[in-house]
Amino acid sequence: LAMEYYNAHDYSNAALLFSKVVASNPKDMQSTLLNGISNFENKEYPEAKQSFGTVIDDNNNLYIDQAEWYL
Repeated sequence: LAMEYYNAHDYSNAALLFSKVVASNPKDMQSTLLNGISNFENKEYPEAKQSFGTVIDDNNNLYIDQAEWYL
């Protein structure tokens, strides 16, 4: 459902649902990145920065380059 909101550019609802996914599965770096992007699109920059930092600090995923770009 979070992806559906994200793809529909409803970033407020996407961020809300991605944050729940990340809370239940903190190692899900794709959801962490998408949570960050959703927050970025909503101009919630501190939250976005935290998500991008988490992806970068994990240092073992496919999303580091994207997180660095957004950061």
